[in-house]
Amino acid sequence: MNETIATMSSPASPRISPSPRGAADRAPLPWRFLALLLMVMLAGIRPAQAVLPIEQWTTRQGARVLFVRADAIPMLDVAVHFDAGGRHASPDRAGLASLTAALLDSGAGALDEDAFAERFARTGAQRSASAGADGTTVTLRTLVSERELGEAVRLTASMIGSPSFPQAALVREKVRLVARLRESATQPAAIAQRRFDELLFAGHPYGRSATVETVSAIEAEDLRAFHARNYAASRAVIAMIGAVTRERAEAIAETLLGDLGRGPSAPQPGTSEVALGASAPPPEALPPAPAPQVLRIAHPASQSHLLLGLRGVAYDDPDLLALQWANHVLGGGGFTSRLYAEVREKRGLAYSVYSYFAPRSQPGPFVIGLQTRKDQAERALEVVRETLERFVREGPTDEELAAARANLIGGFPLKLDSNRKILSQLTLIGVHRLPIDWLERWPERLAAISREDVMRALARHLDPSQLVTVIVGAPESRQ
Repeated sequence: MNETIATMSSPASPRISPSPRGAADRAPLPWRFLALLLMVMLAGIRPAQAVLPIEQWTTRQGARVLFVRADAIPMLDVAVHFDAGGRHASPDRAGLASLTAALLDSGAGALDEDAFAERFARTGAQRSASAGADGTTVTLRTLVSERELGEAVRLTASMIGSPSFPQAALVREKVRLVARLRESATQPAAIAQRRFDELLFAGHPYGRSATVETVSAIEAEDLRAFHARNYAASRAVIAMIGAVTRERAEAIAETLLGDLGRGPSAPQPGTSEVALGASAPPPEALPPAPAPQVLRIAHPASQSHLLLGLRGVAYDDPDLLALQWANHVLGGGGFTSRLYAEVREKRGLAYSVYSYFAPRSQPGPFVIGLQTRKDQAERALEVVRETLERFVREGPTDEELAAARANLIGGFPLKLDSNRKILSQLTLIGVHRLPIDWLERWPERLAAISREDVMRALARHLDPSQLVTVIVGAPESRQ
């Protein structure tokens, strides 16, 4: 996503929050919580299961819940995702969704910023919030002892439902964000990503980035209005995994959204499906795909940064898995990929080269990226194009596909080897309304795809003649 991502965490974790806290934030935690937290951090791994026992239901407020009970560790991980991304902010307020997320914990309900931080620190829990073009996610990791769990959930519900967005916190965060934006405007990797997004998704939220001007224009009333419009229970998905019962999980879900309005068009309580975003405007239609082009940008860096790509697929595209399989052969398989062999191993043009599909609610980008010496940039670009063209035309070999399938299926348990990873997968299933057996059947679905399926998917979605290319630090002779 293209908005500046804002995060926040409790003092129990390394501090990466958007704003410094008061002395209460630095107060030591009770020793018994430190011991438990150390255990949680070191043992936060659960064995991968062939089938995750996912339960789902709808809260009284209209939010969909996906829950996995996991009793091995005395903690609970929660993610609350809202259809409250940057697409709901006007272009002249790009960055509004991220600022809103960043300042959720700067005071909530009757608690000011310092009091909120102190109360949360006493629970030993961790919290975070981040926003992108498609949505905003608030996470909570807490111990499951009754007092700490109850307080952490209540405080999280307060920051979700009734943040105060004080002016002082907004001013402080805007200063920090503007400084980061000015710094990133000098960094070749950030420049390349921003300009690539702008070209590929011109006029669409996926192509927008926060700027000094848009962030400077945001006021406290903008945050409050954005929150009131977009943080609705009927536009929420809750994912949970941890050592609590189904009954307790249901109560937690109700509490987390208790301060929010239900919103129109929510489903009836007790049903298994919810029309996520039913009360939200539909996504902005993607404009026509851009014409193929190469943008060369001068930069004093010693290396050239290259990004090539075009629009790929959304999460609900039936070709997604075939394309991810093919991409593992092309550039997603590290040392074994075609691009790595052609660009680095055979010609020594780059230390690393990669490719990936980034599916979103709407078709996200397909990207090839690398860095190389300025005097090698044009040659590296030529080799990448030739490799992609040959790959799309001829496809991967049977041997390459067999190796990629074995690698992907063999590595699949690593997607589920911790509560945090499972939480991420549950959120993905809920937000994109994937089948509840999405994880259970993933290896089976991959095994059922044929080479012919891969070739058809490549022909439909990858046209090398339509590449958009950005080179930051282009060779001086071509600038």
